Amino acid sequence: MKLGDGHFGDVFLVYNEQFGVIAAKLIQNGKFNAREWEAASQVNRGEQNPFVVKSLLAQKQDEYVIVLQEYSNMGDMENFIQKMPVLPISTIRAIMKQILLGLRLLHEKGIVHRDIKEPNILLHSPPGSGRVIFKIGDLGIVKILKNVNKETLMTKIGTAIFMAPEVEIGDRIADGKV
Repeated sequence: MKLGDGHFGDVFLVYNEQFGVIAAKLIQNGKFNAREWEAASQVNRGEQNPFVVKSLLAQKQDEYVIVLQEYSNMGDMENFIQKMPVLPISTIRAIMKQILLGLRLLHEKGIVHRDIKEPNILLHSPPGSGRVIFKIGDLGIVKILKNVNKETLMTKIGTAIFMAPEVEIGDRIADGKV
């Protein structure tokens, strides 16, 4: 079953004997970003964070790279907001806390996401738990902070409407907090 598509490929719901029900991302070889897999590997090392989608395996085929990821069973934040346009402040705080804890893990591991937006925040409700976990997904245009300079941090990449104003203006006077 097709779950969605994006700039880099399509995502399907599949069953894998080792992992169970998961999401499989099919990316054309020419569009596969090895940085995404490196970032996912860094995220998966050490302390696990329930607020970042876990990548399980990447396998190169003839024309595609197949990336297996944990499945988030409640869609994305964009659909959630359309269904629930008004939320209590306490719910908004709980959602933001989860997203910020996910970002903290990425930043602690030297990863800058560069495309945080509603379709890249996935929702999962563990069966029988009665709760919803918001997870950061789509590490497609991440930047791994090894040899980062101000120029790199100010690169216009991602979705324009979600960029920091300093990046969009392009005056190059912002610091690494962008």
